[in-house]
Amino acid sequence: MRKLFLLAILLLNIVMIPQTINILWSYNENSVFVIDDLTKKAIVGYMEISSSPGFYMYILPTTNNSKVTVTNVWIGKKSISMNPNYPTKIGYKIFRWGYGIVSGDLILQFNYPDFDLSLNTINVTLDFNFIPMLSLIDF
Repeated sequence: MRKLFLLAILLLNIVMIPQTINILWSYNENSVFVIDDLTKKAIVGYMEISSSPGFYMYILPTTNNSKVTVTNVWIGKKSISMNPNYPTKIGYKIFRWGYGIVSGDLILQFNYPDFDLSLNTINVTLDFNFIPMLSLIDF
C-alpha cells in the first residue's frame, strides 16, 4: 500500500506541476576560448542545468567552417548526446524526489584535421534541446 501511495504522489507531481528547466551558464559571450592542441578540447564556461522532474537533453553544435566540427560535448563529467534519437538522460534520483541536475565546466572537443586554427576565427553555435520525462517508465 505504501508503494502505491508513493507512486500516486510521483504521478501527481508529473501531471500537476509543469516542468521548468533552469539554466545557469557563466561565460563571456565575446571572449575567445582556447582549444588545447593535444586534446582538442576547450572549456566554454561553467554550466548548471536542473529541473524537477528529470529530463532528457541533446545538443546540436554547428560551426561557421565545414573543416571544423564539434565531436563531443560534456557538462562536468557527463557526456551530452549530439543525437536527437538518443538524448542524454539527466536523471531521476529517488532521494532527490525526481530532481534532475547536471553541472560543471562546459567542454567542447573539436576535430580539424588539415586546418590551421591560428589563422582563423571559428564561431560555434550550440542548439540545446530538452525533452521532459513524461512517464514513470522514464525514471
